[in-house]
Formats: sequence, C-alpha cells, structure tokens
Amino acid sequence: MKIAGLLIVVVGLLFSGHAIAADTAPACAKHGNSFLNIDACGAKGDGKTNDAPAIAAAFLNSQNVTCTAGKTYYVASTVKIAADRTTLSANGCRFAPHLNPSTAPILDIEASNVTINGLHVMAGSGGWAIFAGMSKAVAHVMIKK
Repeated sequence: MKIAGLLIVVVGLLFSGHAIAADTAPACAKHGNSFLNIDACGAKGDGKTNDAPAIAAAFLNSQNVTCTAGKTYYVASTVKIAADRTTLSANGCRFAPHLNPSTAPILDIEASNVTINGLHVMAGSGGWAIFAGMSKAVAHVMIKK
C-alpha cells in the first residue's frame, strides 16, 4: 500500500511540472577536445547583451571554442585567452566591441599556439584591438580568414 501511495506522488510530480530533473552536467562544463559553443555558457548573441562573461567562461572550460553563425556577440570587456593550444572558430558570427573607450581590446591572448579562425569584429569609428603577450611572452598566434 505504501508503494502505491509513493507511486501516486511521483506520478503527480511528473505531471505537475515539479519533478526533480536528472542530474546532468551543465552545458558549459569542462569539454575535452570537443568544441564548446559560447551559447552553452550563456551568451545571447543579440548584439546588445554583454556576452563577455559567457565567452570568458567558454575559454576557461575548453581549449576549443566556437560561436553560432549569424549571431552578433557584444563584448563589453576584454576576454582573456590563457590556455596554450587554444582555438577559436568564429566562422559566421560577429563580435561587437564596447566602444567607450575604443582602445579597449576584445581579446587578451596570454597563451602560445593560439589559432583564431574567421574572426569578424564590427569596428566602430575608434577601431578595435587584440593584444597578445600582455603578461607573458607568447608564440605562434595565428588569425586566419
């Protein structure tokens, strides 16, 4: 009888929308060699929301980061790439930097053997910047079309 009562409670929770979700890893968790999309870390890509924290989280959790084609990611603060052998595959998406001050970099590369593919930055009249080797010497930073 107690099992039937428990079953009724569980079924009631399932249909009420209050069921306990299965324990799953967050979407922005550590990714081995697979590409981590910055959207999984909370980026909106609407060109208005500050996506810098989500982009930074993606670089902390993966050495292979990508974005969603067709979206514009607003970067209101500098994002640091600190892990050696990191790749950003930015094909098809755009990054809109914060333009006040326009001299603030969107990326601070402090790692070696970094590859950035298809970076498209929507520059304002002040331009934009990527700094490499700000706090340590770096080697082999490639920005490809």
